Amino acid sequence: MCDTWTPPSVGTPCWVEIFATDLARAEKFYSTVFNWQFSKDGPGRTEDIAMFSFPEKGLKGMGGNISKVKPGEHTTGPKTVKLYLYVEDLEKTMEKIIANGGKKCSDVLPEGDHGQVMHLQDSEGNGIGIYATKKQ
Repeated sequence: MCDTWTPPSVGTPCWVEIFATDLARAEKFYSTVFNWQFSKDGPGRTEDIAMFSFPEKGLKGMGGNISKVKPGEHTTGPKTVKLYLYVEDLEKTMEKIIANGGKKCSDVLPEGDHGQVMHLQDSEGNGIGIYATKKQ
């Protein structure tokens, strides 16, 4: 993805997670249709996860992954396309989400070596994620 990362402004989209039953097919689709760049052996790449970045230079640092799931899991429930928004504090943001009609769907989860995520529903029931760097 990138060698250094500067956190974006709060509320900026920072990650996209897509679920698929066939990683090779999904990777071909997104690289062919949208020109997304997939890492072949970078950090986070496994047989069940394909990491990508976007072609737009202004989106340096924003990327995502396609995760392999069982048939049917990617069209309903928590394993649908998920947008992650950058926040400075997961707990404080979750309090605001709940206060405004949203719902907490997970505890704080580690995301790689440098970040943490939480999953939630917005006021309309859409699943989204929030991401923050780990506090030092």
